[in-house]
Amino acid sequence: MPDMLSSLETLSALILATSLAVERFIAIVKTLFPQLDIEKTSVAAEVDLKQDRPRRLEVQALALLASYLTVALVFDRFNPLAYIAIGETTYPLLLIAFLATGGSAFWNGAVGYIKEAKEARSAEKTSARLEIRMQAQNLGITTAVRGLGRTI
Repeated sequence: MPDMLSSLETLSALILATSLAVERFIAIVKTLFPQLDIEKTSVAAEVDLKQDRPRRLEVQALALLASYLTVALVFDRFNPLAYIAIGETTYPLLLIAFLATGGSAFWNGAVGYIKEAKEARSAEKTSARLEIRMQAQNLGITTAVRGLGRTI
């Protein structure tokens, strides 16, 4: 299971980095083409979701294309149906590109969650080892403590 968490951590970090790069790219494009940055509003100065839909779709399509190109360049695989190996698991290139369009805020949270899960698993293992040593000590059994050169 730790290998799976490590693979997920690597995948999440890749997606987070791709998301950050795509967000920077979209910010540059919106600066170059201000019409992509200006939301369509109603008379009440609220965003008119119906009128603004084409602009949002253009930005999302651009983000997906930028994400695909970023992942393709990183792994030197330009076939959209290609699979990318991360750890012991392979993922479709298009899936990674699509997930990266979710935004860096989401993926930053995912990376943090996975790190916490790894730390919790490590703490569980340490606690279990300590409990076994305490039980052995209570029974009068001596055990070698690795790296300390002494017995309990």
